[in-house]
Amino acid sequence: MVIIPEKKSSKQRNGTNPTGSARKSLLPSDDILDPIVAFAELHPGAQTLALTARPNPYVPEGVYGIIDSYCTDADCDCRVAYLSVVSMQKGQLAQLTFGWESESFYQDWMGDFDPVDDDDHPWNFHGLKLMALAPQGSFAEPLLKMVGSMLTDSETVEFFKSRYFEFRAGLHQDA
Repeated sequence: MVIIPEKKSSKQRNGTNPTGSARKSLLPSDDILDPIVAFAELHPGAQTLALTARPNPYVPEGVYGIIDSYCTDADCDCRVAYLSVVSMQKGQLAQLTFGWESESFYQDWMGDFDPVDDDDHPWNFHGLKLMALAPQGSFAEPLLKMVGSMLTDSETVEFFKSRYFEFRAGLHQDA
Protein backbone atom coordinates (compact mmCIF):
# COMPACT_ATOMS: atom_id res chain seq x y z
CA MET A 1 0.00 0.00 0.00
CA VAL A 2 1.37 3.37 -1.00
CA ILE A 3 0.03 6.52 0.62
CA ILE A 4 0.52 9.88 -1.02
CA PRO A 5 0.12 12.89 1.27
CA GLU A 6 -2.08 15.49 -0.33
CA LYS A 7 -0.25 18.75 -0.91
CA LYS A 8 -2.25 21.78 -1.97
CA SER A 9 -1.32 25.37 -2.43
CA SER A 10 -3.63 27.94 -0.85
CA LYS A 11 -5.12 28.60 -4.29
CA GLN A 12 -5.83 24.89 -4.76
CA ARG A 13 -7.43 24.68 -1.30
CA ASN A 14 -9.74 27.51 -2.34
CA GLY A 15 -10.94 25.61 -5.43
CA THR A 16 -8.61 27.05 -8.07
CA ASN A 17 -5.44 25.75 -9.57
CA PRO A 18 -2.27 27.86 -9.72
CA THR A 19 -3.38 29.38 -13.04
CA GLY A 20 -6.48 30.77 -11.32
CA SER A 21 -9.04 28.66 -13.20
CA ALA A 22 -11.53 26.43 -11.40
CA ARG A 23 -10.15 23.06 -10.30
CA LYS A 24 -11.49 20.15 -12.38
CA SER A 25 -13.05 17.49 -10.20
CA LEU A 26 -11.85 13.94 -10.79
CA LEU A 27 -15.05 12.62 -9.23
CA PRO A 28 -18.28 11.96 -11.10
CA SER A 29 -20.96 14.64 -11.09
CA ASP A 30 -23.83 12.24 -11.69
CA ASP A 31 -26.98 13.03 -9.67
CA ILE A 32 -27.09 9.48 -8.30
CA LEU A 33 -23.81 10.17 -6.47
CA ASP A 34 -24.84 13.52 -4.96
CA PRO A 35 -24.80 12.22 -1.37
CA ILE A 36 -21.30 10.79 -1.94
CA VAL A 37 -18.39 13.07 -0.95
CA ALA A 38 -14.63 12.49 -1.12
CA PHE A 39 -12.91 12.01 2.23
CA ALA A 40 -10.47 14.81 1.35
CA GLU A 41 -13.38 17.26 0.91
CA LEU A 42 -14.28 16.85 4.59
CA HIS A 43 -10.65 16.41 5.69
CA PRO A 44 -8.42 18.71 3.60
CA GLY A 45 -4.81 17.54 3.46
CA ALA A 46 -5.81 13.89 3.87
CA GLN A 47 -3.59 11.20 2.44
CA THR A 48 -4.57 9.37 -0.74
CA LEU A 49 -3.82 5.77 -1.64
CA ALA A 50 -1.91 5.15 -4.84
CA LEU A 51 -1.68 2.15 -7.09
CA THR A 52 1.46 1.65 -9.20
CA ALA A 53 1.05 -0.20 -12.48
CA ARG A 54 4.17 -1.86 -13.79
CA PRO A 55 4.45 -2.55 -17.53
CA ASN A 56 1.66 -4.97 -18.48
CA PRO A 57 -0.73 -5.49 -21.40
CA TYR A 58 -3.85 -4.35 -19.48
CA VAL A 59 -3.17 -0.94 -17.92
CA PRO A 60 -0.69 1.77 -18.94
CA GLU A 61 2.34 1.97 -16.67
CA GLY A 62 2.04 4.69 -14.07
CA VAL A 63 0.70 5.77 -10.72
CA TYR A 64 -3.05 5.88 -10.16
CA GLY A 65 -4.74 7.64 -7.28
CA ILE A 66 -7.58 6.03 -5.39
CA ILE A 67 -9.98 8.68 -4.16
CA ASP A 68 -12.20 7.31 -1.42
CA SER A 69 -15.65 8.80 -0.95
CA TYR A 70 -18.44 8.08 1.48
CA CYS A 71 -22.18 8.62 1.93
CA THR A 72 -23.26 11.87 3.58
CA ASP A 73 -26.73 10.72 4.61
CA ALA A 74 -26.64 11.05 8.42
CA ASP A 75 -29.25 8.28 8.77
CA CYS A 76 -27.32 5.82 6.61
CA ASP A 77 -24.77 3.32 7.90
CA CYS A 78 -23.99 1.51 4.64
CA ARG A 79 -20.31 0.83 5.45
CA VAL A 80 -19.29 1.26 1.84
CA ALA A 81 -16.28 3.05 0.38
CA TYR A 82 -16.84 4.51 -3.09
CA LEU A 83 -13.47 4.38 -4.84
CA SER A 84 -12.56 6.42 -7.90
CA VAL A 85 -9.37 5.30 -9.63
CA VAL A 86 -7.86 8.31 -11.37
CA SER A 87 -4.87 9.27 -13.45
CA MET A 88 -3.47 12.78 -13.75
CA GLN A 89 -3.24 12.27 -17.53
CA LYS A 90 -6.52 10.45 -18.21
CA GLY A 91 -8.81 11.55 -15.35
CA GLN A 92 -11.25 9.08 -13.85
CA LEU A 93 -10.78 5.52 -15.10
CA ALA A 94 -12.91 3.36 -12.81
CA GLN A 95 -15.58 3.76 -10.15
CA LEU A 96 -15.78 1.00 -7.58
CA THR A 97 -17.72 0.15 -4.45
CA PHE A 98 -16.14 -1.69 -1.56
CA GLY A 99 -18.30 -3.07 1.24
CA TRP A 100 -16.19 -4.83 3.87
CA GLU A 101 -19.01 -6.20 6.01
CA SER A 102 -20.57 -9.67 5.58
CA GLU A 103 -23.24 -10.40 2.99
CA SER A 104 -25.75 -10.84 5.82
CA PHE A 105 -24.94 -7.32 7.10
CA TYR A 106 -25.89 -5.82 3.72
CA GLN A 107 -28.97 -8.02 3.41
CA ASP A 108 -30.14 -6.81 6.84
CA TRP A 109 -29.21 -3.21 6.01
CA MET A 110 -31.11 -3.28 2.70
CA GLY A 111 -34.14 -4.99 4.24
CA ASP A 112 -36.93 -5.39 1.70
CA PHE A 113 -35.42 -2.84 -0.70
CA ASP A 114 -33.29 -5.32 -2.69
CA PRO A 115 -35.81 -7.04 -5.00
CA VAL A 116 -33.21 -9.17 -6.81
CA ASP A 117 -31.15 -11.95 -5.26
CA ASP A 118 -28.19 -11.56 -7.61
CA ASP A 119 -24.49 -10.97 -6.92
CA ASP A 120 -24.33 -8.56 -9.87
CA HIS A 121 -27.28 -6.46 -8.75
CA PRO A 122 -26.30 -2.78 -8.36
CA TRP A 123 -27.41 -2.67 -4.72
CA ASN A 124 -25.30 -5.60 -3.53
CA PHE A 125 -22.53 -3.75 -1.67
CA HIS A 126 -20.64 -6.76 -0.26
CA GLY A 127 -17.08 -6.99 -1.57
CA LEU A 128 -15.36 -4.99 -4.32
CA LYS A 129 -17.30 -4.29 -7.50
CA LEU A 130 -17.50 -1.92 -10.41
CA MET A 131 -20.12 0.68 -9.56
CA ALA A 132 -23.00 -0.62 -11.67
CA LEU A 133 -24.70 2.69 -12.41
CA ALA A 134 -21.54 4.70 -13.10
CA PRO A 135 -19.64 5.20 -16.34
CA GLN A 136 -16.43 3.17 -16.51
CA GLY A 137 -13.20 3.73 -18.43
CA SER A 138 -11.63 1.19 -20.76
CA PHE A 139 -9.23 0.06 -18.00
CA ALA A 140 -11.95 -0.45 -15.37
CA GLU A 141 -11.82 -4.27 -15.24
CA PRO A 142 -8.03 -4.56 -14.85
CA LEU A 143 -8.03 -1.70 -12.31
CA LEU A 144 -10.75 -3.53 -10.37
CA LYS A 145 -8.46 -6.56 -10.18
CA MET A 146 -5.48 -4.45 -9.15
CA VAL A 147 -7.44 -2.73 -6.36
CA GLY A 148 -8.77 -6.16 -5.35
CA SER A 149 -5.17 -7.32 -4.94
CA MET A 150 -4.53 -4.35 -2.65
CA LEU A 151 -7.55 -5.32 -0.55
CA THR A 152 -6.08 -8.72 0.27
CA ASP A 153 -3.93 -6.78 2.73
CA SER A 154 -5.81 -6.28 6.01
CA GLU A 155 -3.99 -2.96 6.55
CA THR A 156 -5.57 -1.56 3.36
CA VAL A 157 -9.04 -2.77 4.39
CA GLU A 158 -8.56 -1.15 7.81
CA PHE A 159 -7.50 2.08 6.07
CA PHE A 160 -10.90 2.34 4.35
CA LYS A 161 -12.87 1.19 7.40
CA SER A 162 -11.21 3.75 9.66
CA ARG A 163 -11.72 6.52 7.09
CA TYR A 164 -15.41 5.59 6.83
CA PHE A 165 -15.90 5.93 10.58
CA GLU A 166 -13.80 9.12 10.74
CA PHE A 167 -15.84 10.59 7.87
CA ARG A 168 -19.12 9.62 9.55
CA ALA A 169 -17.97 11.12 12.88
CA GLY A 170 -17.16 14.38 11.06
CA LEU A 171 -20.68 14.46 9.59
CA HIS A 172 -22.25 14.09 13.02
CA GLN A 173 -20.01 16.82 14.50
CA ASP A 174 -21.22 19.28 11.89
CA ALA A 175 -24.90 18.38 12.36
